[in-house]
Amino acid sequence: MKQLKKALLGTPASRTAISTVLTILVGVFSGGLVNEITVNGLLVWGMIHKTTSLYGLGVVIFLVILFEVMKYEFDQGVLNFASQQFCEAYLRSQMLPELAEQNKKFLREGRVEELREATRAVNNLLNLKVEP
Repeated sequence: MKQLKKALLGTPASRTAISTVLTILVGVFSGGLVNEITVNGLLVWGMIHKTTSLYGLGVVIFLVILFEVMKYEFDQGVLNFASQQFCEAYLRSQMLPELAEQNKKFLREGRVEELREATRAVNNLLNLKVEP
């Protein structure tokens, strides 16, 4: 699913193409809806619930909203990496589980000196301040 999102949202060309297609579909279904409820040049609103264009338009509008929400979430994810604090926290979150597993191994095997060194590495990681 992540690869699909990245493929759909990762490039300006794909975003533009999807937005264009959805906009065209909204126009087509809107025009079809007006055409279906027009009788002798007058709009007959009582017929709107009997039209297929209304439901097609509803589906397309749902897709537009879904696409916009996906774009927003994707952009927020990208913007997070603009923050140094987020990047530091992300790096720690990726490294700490592996270091913890390594420490468990050292503890089980009784490798005390390596455990001390690994513990220092964890402490250094937690206190790390990266200069921009």
